[in-house]
Amino acid sequence: MKKVYFLIAALVAGASSFAQTFPNAGMETWRTNTSGTAPVISVHAPTEWYGFDSLAIASVQSFAFILHPGSNFHAQLYQENTIINSGAASAKVMTMVQDTIGIVPGSLSNAVARINFPVLIGGGTLASATTFSGGTDVTQRITSVSAYVRYTTGIDSATGLWGGKDTALLTVQARGHKHGGNDTLVGNGVLQILPSTSFTQVTANLVYWDSVNYYIDTIRVIFSSSGGGRSNACDSSTLYVDDVSMAGVPNPDFTAVKSVENNAAIVVYPNPSAGILNITCQQTEASIFELASVSGQVVAVKNITGNSQLDFSSLPAGLYIYNVKDNNGTIIQRGKIDLNK
Repeated sequence: MKKVYFLIAALVAGASSFAQTFPNAGMETWRTNTSGTAPVISVHAPTEWYGFDSLAIASVQSFAFILHPGSNFHAQLYQENTIINSGAASAKVMTMVQDTIGIVPGSLSNAVARINFPVLIGGGTLASATTFSGGTDVTQRITSVSAYVRYTTGIDSATGLWGGKDTALLTVQARGHKHGGNDTLVGNGVLQILPSTSFTQVTANLVYWDSVNYYIDTIRVIFSSSGGGRSNACDSSTLYVDDVSMAGVPNPDFTAVKSVENNAAIVVYPNPSAGILNITCQQTEASIFELASVSGQVVAVKNITGNSQLDFSSLPAGLYIYNVKDNNGTIIQRGKIDLNK
């Protein structure tokens, strides 16, 4: 079934410029390694995906030897071949008691984790002690990440009963760059994953705090088997992850947008605008003015000649791209307008 699923996905990707996929999105292929020395522990991860296990076991064993000789630590990411959404495998991510440092959420990510264990052992949250590098390269502005998940809460430490008030977490980070600049975090999405008795598709929508000025080039996805920090995590909370996907729109055309500063055949003002645009044409031929969202959706069209006005005050505040076309449909000028109301 999964082969059919990915064949369809591949065909869709070939037919649409908006489709991109994660490597090994169905968790079908896995790699195995070992970590630690006392004892050596077998660890697993899907190809192109990562967990905390290898780094965590080796590093925490070193600290635990000082604090508590004979400590016992466990892997938290496993290949699952029975509880699956489709195909032959899913990823099983577990929150577990790791001896001296207590309950630790499990993690699955397409980026490599780095953990500051002195912070974690000193009582810090996993989030405050963890950084990531890498991710999946993209050529589009990713708008959402989805996955099929199944989640079971573990043992509540306060009551000793199964079914504590735990939730899993899906976090998505979008990184981008300006021309000649370094990558930076420019958008994210966070979704709590609630308990379920079967696989359900969940979606984290990204919010960008700079919608136009960055090319998006990397997407980081992080699944955690407990989402509320160690104080709310339940031992043995288990998250199953399968069939991860993403959706996006084209990145802005920075070369075209920049042209408004160098080509003033048509003057558009004020910018920023409260919702009324004045459009002055230096040419006598009629033109077509198109206003579009940053995702490329045309939201207003107006025939212009001489001096014209466009009222777009009913639209949401934010950045918009405009195209001016001649009667043959050729774009003769582009620019960006900030609706600030």
